[in-house]
Amino acid sequence: MATDGTSGSSNVSKMSTGEWIVIIAVLAILVVIVGAALRPSGEEGSASRFWCVSNLHRLAVGMLEYTDDHDDRLPPRDVWSDAILPVTGDPSFAHCPAVKGPGLFGYAFNSRLGLSGLSGIPDPSAVPLIYDSVNLGANASDPVSSIPARPRHGRVNNMAYLDGFAGRVRPGNRTR
Repeated sequence: MATDGTSGSSNVSKMSTGEWIVIIAVLAILVVIVGAALRPSGEEGSASRFWCVSNLHRLAVGMLEYTDDHDDRLPPRDVWSDAILPVTGDPSFAHCPAVKGPGLFGYAFNSRLGLSGLSGIPDPSAVPLIYDSVNLGANASDPVSSIPARPRHGRVNNMAYLDGFAGRVRPGNRTR
């Protein structure tokens, strides 16, 4: 035993499990970001797809936050993106990063949901909300009929669901 009352082990402080989890999570995020940045932009795992899913998730959360202030109702289909702008706070979320050009957006809202109340929808996790669309205009909406036949992000398109989840969907598929 050392004279200072310790058992002679090194002076390096022991890290808690929580600290290790945080370090591992940060490293995992860095690996994903660096890996996405090093891939060619047209490859399936590109940074464009990552940011698209992130944008769709933020838009879906914005829609859900919008309902909090509007009697549990989603915005009107023809102004959905404009209606949630005060909630999202950044108009760039409404632009798919794979769509290039001024005034082009690339997302559409499920027009069947315009002004719908959330309480009447039995399984929000199965209901497409916002998705990659060939309709590139602002506030695009349709009954989930404009998903690109040729996937925009490698072999997949991206979609957000009414429960706030956003992720990849294969061509011809609307479910997770």
